[in-house]
Amino acid sequence: MHNETLQALETLIRTAYDIPADEEGYTTLGHQCITERDKLLAEETGSSLLFGEFLPTGVVRAFDAERLNAAEANRVIDLGMGLGKLLLQIFLQYPHLKSCLGVELSPSRYRLGHAALERFVEMKQDKFTVLEKNTDSIQIEHKKMHGVLEFRCQNLFEVDIKDAHIVVLETNIPDKAWPKLRKYLKQMKPGARILTYEDLNKVYGEQKINRYFSQLPINHELNDRFYTTWSPKNGHHFFIWARV
Repeated sequence: MHNETLQALETLIRTAYDIPADEEGYTTLGHQCITERDKLLAEETGSSLLFGEFLPTGVVRAFDAERLNAAEANRVIDLGMGLGKLLLQIFLQYPHLKSCLGVELSPSRYRLGHAALERFVEMKQDKFTVLEKNTDSIQIEHKKMHGVLEFRCQNLFEVDIKDAHIVVLETNIPDKAWPKLRKYLKQMKPGARILTYEDLNKVYGEQKINRYFSQLPINHELNDRFYTTWSPKNGHHFFIWARV
């Protein structure tokens, strides 16, 4: 992606989210919006509210042809989307995508994403329209390409990922939920790719991981890093896998 194109995309997303510049550190909107209700919901579901986001350049790298290969995908699912910035960027960067779905457990974070999509459509009414919206979900459509971007306030384990070409799990999953996670990820179809915050070698065990997932060769080394809000200079190493 050309720098000029990426800069224009960054500006559009920042405007939709009503922020002056890319946020960094541990005092971003996604950190500050958390309420007692969010904390209680996380406790009840055994979930984590740990938060951080990819920076736009990190998104470009993660979805390139050597990694998640969005150019060859049709359906992307982001499990634990935070505010949904990554998914909005991908929806715009790859207009051929038929479906982009993001889910977020925290109602406060979800509401910020919902509001951003509404502002985005207001800004770009000539190209996008709101298909449907209610308290817990919003869908927008590209008028020409007919791709759909949907945000939901939902527990990630409730989402069907069988048809996804790409799954993003940039989410801290507590150890006690790993058995549930192992069972859940098995439903991915062969050849589908997934980016994870957790090392699936630890989740499945090194003796079992090869039955289910293969780490992409380019991602084996820890220097395959991606710029994030908590590591904007050195980047963070995420894990990228293909379903066997």
